[in-house]
Amino acid sequence: MMKVVHSLPDIYIEENEYRFAKSNLIDKQIKLPEKCYKEIILGNFMSKADKELVINIAKQSLPNCRILQQRVDLNTEEITFIDLI
Repeated sequence: MMKVVHSLPDIYIEENEYRFAKSNLIDKQIKLPEKCYKEIILGNFMSKADKELVINIAKQSLPNCRILQQRVDLNTEEITFIDLI
């Protein structure tokens, strides 16, 4: 699916998550079983094309995975999530 996995710095350890990023680093490619995915959160500033790519891949490869869109209110810095699938 995606090519690189990043973990967060220790100060965010309570978030218990991993982040995926597109890259051309073939040697870093890993394949995780479907049960490893709880949800996919699409970032507030992610491009429409990248969102569509992730959604299409997830629909095929992870049909039971929840997909959320992050929304950030730039005035209040409040973060909310909207269910997409």
